[in-house]
Amino acid sequence: MNAMVNFIKFFIIPSNLIFILLFAGLISTLYHRTRRYAIFLFGAGSIIFIVFANGPFSYWLIGNLESRYPALNSFEGIKKFDKIVILPGYATVDPYFPISSKVNSSTAFRLVEALKIWRSFPDSTILISGPKDDPELMGKVLHALGLPGNRLIIEPESTSTYENAVILQKKLDDKPFILVTSAGHMSRAMAVFKKLGMNPIPAPTDYMVGNNPLAAEFLPSPSHLMYSDLAIHEYLGILYYKVTGRI
Repeated sequence: MNAMVNFIKFFIIPSNLIFILLFAGLISTLYHRTRRYAIFLFGAGSIIFIVFANGPFSYWLIGNLESRYPALNSFEGIKKFDKIVILPGYATVDPYFPISSKVNSSTAFRLVEALKIWRSFPDSTILISGPKDDPELMGKVLHALGLPGNRLIIEPESTSTYENAVILQKKLDDKPFILVTSAGHMSRAMAVFKKLGMNPIPAPTDYMVGNNPLAAEFLPSPSHLMYSDLAIHEYLGILYYKVTGRI
């Protein structure tokens, strides 16, 4: 099922679809019988690029996700907690990189946010849940930034947001905890944890755009296309989780 979902997702992500259409258009010019389709394929790829690489539209796509939960800028009135959960982004074991470069920017934002919260609540514990080596590397970054070893728990078995929630349900039950992930991913993560009867307190980070789509540049750009890719990936994830009853 996951392989099929990933296959479908590959052809829906805007940048992949643009490449497929343009490549197909190029191939079609090589054969006399298919040359008449080239204009259609090039045109379709160009239109998709103009739409999804457009600043205001890409800002609206990702901004709609990022605005669903506000940043945790004040701890006034939040429930008592003793765990800060970080969902993983990406990490690499490449020995060439210094420890600060072994996580990508999305993961770094999550680590900084969690550490900031922990410094306000030093009796709490940070719990990192994710696949294989990622949590270990994220933990090493936190240690390098001053987190004591006895304030870190690693859960290295989960490979998806849903598995994160299922495994952590056994550890956290219905106790309140801080949930740290990217703002664009927070909506799906919160829905999954709540569906399982858990009590997450959202602490979104890694914001990519502001609240005003019209503030973005209108001309298409690769960065705008990246925002659209991330947003469509997340919308597809939400749809899949809804269809499968996970949220």
